[in-house]
Amino acid sequence: MINLSWKALLLFGLAAPAFAGGPFLPPGSQRVKGDGFSFYITAPLGWVLDLEAGKSLESDAVLYPKGTRYGDAPSVLYATAQERGKGKDLAEIIQLDFNGTKSQNPRLSMEKGPTLYSLLQKPAQVRFYNGFKDGHWEAVAYLEEEEVLMTFVLSSSDEKIFHEDLPALQVLVASYVFMSEEDQGPALGVEPQNRFFSWKK
Repeated sequence: MINLSWKALLLFGLAAPAFAGGPFLPPGSQRVKGDGFSFYITAPLGWVLDLEAGKSLESDAVLYPKGTRYGDAPSVLYATAQERGKGKDLAEIIQLDFNGTKSQNPRLSMEKGPTLYSLLQKPAQVRFYNGFKDGHWEAVAYLEEEEVLMTFVLSSSDEKIFHEDLPALQVLVASYVFMSEEDQGPALGVEPQNRFFSWKK
């Protein structure tokens, strides 16, 4: 069993502080702007948030461990917002995602993971993927907003590194706050109650 509870709390900076009358955002939270929306995320301790790299990768934000670069990092995190297809539920979206990837990776397998929670307690369903042609491993957390689907991806070069870096994915999701054009700020007056837990290998 891999105990991620204490690791996740350390990566998160020992939990998000509560500011009386203001946004409950963790230290170092950064705003990522999209087309008609934006969201806040925080890089886990020991990770770098790179907004420039994401622009060329069709991702809104890319993160990798300090001391590495995007091109040579053993693990990379991605945070991406995309429009939701009308009439499709999340299970169908996940299956379509899997089918499309499997067409290029015949040995790909998908395993259901735990539910993660954002800073404001929105659920994110996790799927584990392995069997890629190049041997890398992925975990994808899918989180639904009203008109946007957020995906948080951990991509690691091998299984060992993948399991070591899973706490960083949990922390990234736990730091996330979405804002639409109409929002004045990130959920004023709502105190987060993040749920950190253990995942079984």
